[in-house]
This record gives sequence, C-alpha cells and structure tokens, in this order.
Amino acid sequence: MFINNSNQTYKYSSFGHRLPDKTFAEIEHISGLSCAICGKKMYQRKELMQVIDSFSPTLSKALKDERIIPYNNTNAFAFLKSIACKHPKTPIRNALSDSDFAVEFQFLPAHTQKVFDEILSKFKNERIPAVSALNKIQKFKPVFDSDNNKLVDTLTRYAEKYPDKTFSEIFSMPEVYKFHSQNLFNHKSNISSKVETIMKKINNLAVQLPEHEQDEISIIEKEVVMPIINKVYFSPFLKSEDGEILMDIYTGKPIHEKNFYIKALTKKVLILSQYEDLLKHSSNPKIMEKILNAAKELPFETNYADFFIVDCKKSGDTDREIIWKILEEVSNSFEHIVPKSKNGANLQSNGLRVHKSCNNERDIIPYDLFAKYKPEIVKNIQKQINIISSFILHGKLTDNDTYPLKIKKTIEKASKNKITIPLDNFVENFKIMAANKRAEINSSIDIVDNWRRLNAKIDNEIALLQNQIKQLQERQNKNNDNIKSAQRVVEQAFVDANFEEKRLEKVLKIYQKLNNN
Repeated sequence: MFINNSNQTYKYSSFGHRLPDKTFAEIEHISGLSCAICGKKMYQRKELMQVIDSFSPTLSKALKDERIIPYNNTNAFAFLKSIACKHPKTPIRNALSDSDFAVEFQFLPAHTQKVFDEILSKFKNERIPAVSALNKIQKFKPVFDSDNNKLVDTLTRYAEKYPDKTFSEIFSMPEVYKFHSQNLFNHKSNISSKVETIMKKINNLAVQLPEHEQDEISIIEKEVVMPIINKVYFSPFLKSEDGEILMDIYTGKPIHEKNFYIKALTKKVLILSQYEDLLKHSSNPKIMEKILNAAKELPFETNYADFFIVDCKKSGDTDREIIWKILEEVSNSFEHIVPKSKNGANLQSNGLRVHKSCNNERDIIPYDLFAKYKPEIVKNIQKQINIISSFILHGKLTDNDTYPLKIKKTIEKASKNKITIPLDNFVENFKIMAANKRAEINSSIDIVDNWRRLNAKIDNEIALLQNQIKQLQERQNKNNDNIKSAQRVVEQAFVDANFEEKRLEKVLKIYQKLNNN
C-alpha cells in the first residue's frame, strides 16, 4: 500500500496476488513461486529436504535405537532427549530443524556438536520402502514434467509388485537391472537405425547443394546430430569415427558422459536450429526445406525411466539419494538467461527462477529460439515477474526493487525482443514507491535535523545552568568565607569581652579593698 502524493488517496498495485505476512530478503526464498518456463509451482530445496528427512525415525524411536547406545551418557544424547520431550513423534531430522533447537545448538560446545552429528549420521541411510516413498512423491506429480511422471508410473508398478522392497533393492534385482539395461541398448540401436535412414535421405538431398553447404550439413551430422540424438553415451568422451573427441558446437567443450541425458525438446531445438540457420542463407531454399522436414523426422524421444534406474544402480545410490533425485527436479533453481558458457554473469539481473528440470530442458538454447518451440514461456515469465513486482511494491521483498526493470532489459535483449515484458503498472507504482521512500528519507532527515537543533539548544541551556551553578557555588563559597570571618570576629569579641570583664572585677576588688581601709 502506497500513498499517491497528488491526491493523498491510497494506491495499490493491481497484480492481484494475495501476499503472505512474511517478508523475504531474496527472490528464491519466496515460497510457491511459479516456474518462469512451465508456470507450475516450484519448491525450495529446504521444503524438499524436509520430505526426505521425514523418512527418518521419530525422536522417541531414535532414542531407543541400539545404534546410539554408545552415546547414552553423552551431553549430545541428553540434549537429544530434551528435544524428544517437545517433538516425540516428529522424524528426527525434521525435529532438529526446529528454530528453538537451532538457537540452542549454536551454543553447544564444539565437541558436543560433533557427537551430535555422529548420532545423526547413524540415521543417514535409513531403509525406505518404495511404497512409503511413493506415497509422499505422488503429491508432486502435478508439478513433474512428462519424464518424471513416466518414471513415477514405472516405480509405482514396481512398488506394487515388490511392496516390501526399497528403490535401491528393486534396482539391484538382476531381472530389473537387466531389463532396463537391455531397454537402453535397444533404444540406442533403434534410434541409430532411424537416424541412419534419415541421414541418408538428408545426404541424398544435399548433393544438390553447393559443396560448401554440403560440408556444413556434414558438420551438423557429425558434431550435432550424432552426439545429441543418442541418449546414453557409454564412453567417458564421445569420439568420432576418426577417433577425435567430439566438441559441443555451442560451448566448444568436449562432450562428456555427464551430458548423456538430454531432454526430447532440447535435442529437437538444438538439432533443428542448425538446419533452420542453413535454410536462411541457402542457395537452394526448396532443397534445404526438404532437408529440414527430413530432420524433423529424427527420433527425439527419450527413455528416462530406463536411464534413471540403470544410472542409480551403477552409481550405488542410497534410497534417500534416489528419492532426492526425483524430487530435486521440481526444486527452485537459478536459470542463467545468458548462459555461463556464453560469459553470462552470475547475477540476479541475469536470472529467472525455474524448475531444475526446466533449467535442464532449456540448457543453453537462446531464448528467442526456445520461445519459438515453447511459446508458453512468454506468459509464464510475465507471470513470475508480476508476482515478484507485487512483492516489491507491497514491501514483501527487500533489496530487489530494480529487479523487474533489470530482468526486462536482459530477457528482451537475450530474446532479440521476441519476449517483451510490459511493466507500465510496476513503473507507475515504483515511481510512487520511490517518491514515498524519498519523502520518508527527507522526513527522517528533517526529524534528525530537528533533533540536532533541539539537542544543541538543550546543550546551550545545560551550559548556562552549569555556569549559573558555578556562580552560585562561588557565591556560596564566598559567603561561607564571610560567615567564617564573622564567626572569628564574634569569637574574638567574646574573648575580649571576657577579658575586660575579668579586668573590671579585679579593679572593683581593689576599689572595695581601699574603701574598707
């Protein structure tokens, strides 16, 4: 709420979002913020970790666990016991995230904290039945992308078949691992066959083009199509038929095995964009159009469930790690608009908040190209910025006042103005907010100046009073001296009078004595 200085009436931003009472310091801390790419709700990593931690035993159960008997006489155990009185049925890791505990924990001796961590480590790799895990994972299905939903469906079928087993146990079963490994092999064989057929068709068309254009098509096949189209790479580095290490055409870096899972849309955009660029300057647009249409028939589909199960088994992931890999896909992550590989700054002004899965899907695809294949991002980016703007204008987001203006400039430049962000309403309200802040600052300055003047006046009056007190003290001291002098005179007078009285008595006695004679 802000005051419109022109008519002194209250003015609200009109984004229409109900804001929480809590004020946030950073954009990523805003709970429930929608993804700038898919528009669905994102979750903070802390929220997702609480789900993971909820699989830990309750505090009351943990205290009875035989694994921590050796710690029963430690201060850490006593402290854990005191927390259990407050959170007896809460999972041990969730209970330890209690704010009261966090305050007390920081004042514990370093040794006690270390012992405490040792106790917690005993519950790090708890056995989590797949059925129990899926009961909590199901909540996130509306937010998952298609890959993760297919994976969850596959895991659900296994959980129904093996209700007493965990994910890691299921993945380690020979029949399960062999089945999905074979699926990966079959998938690669099938797509290799399809790719070979389509590339022959493209090469047959390419012979009608000039030699330099044929060379470009050959480079695309070697350095883009073949590395990207295969979902799983089995060697540490991809190598061409000549034994050379293949380089990523965008980053210029070797294509490493960590790049082996590429989403369907990402593969499609990265590959087709190369042929589209050739079409723009081709000497024979008709032939190039046919080549582009042939490229659109390439098999971009993925088999994420097979890859996930095989990868988790090969990596030796624990149940907690497997569950985290599933949930992490909907976490709130920082998306570099200008990729770091393109010297994009690691600054708030170069970032949107998106799901990790959406971040992976966008990869390093330029935003103007990405918007062409995923047009809904235009409204979803606007939606996220509107929410952030509303938080700023209502004082619910601190230290980010200029973010909407900066991100507008970044996204419009990066997308070559294919994505525009109208911010007229925000700018209008921002000006009012800035004016109010300046008025508050000026008012504060006036208050400070008034206090300074008042303090100066008080200081002067105090100085005058101190001077008057000093003068009074001097007068009092002088009066005291006069009083003391007068006292001495009086005392001397009494002494003199007494002497005269005695002398007179002596004379009188002599006189009486003479009269008697």
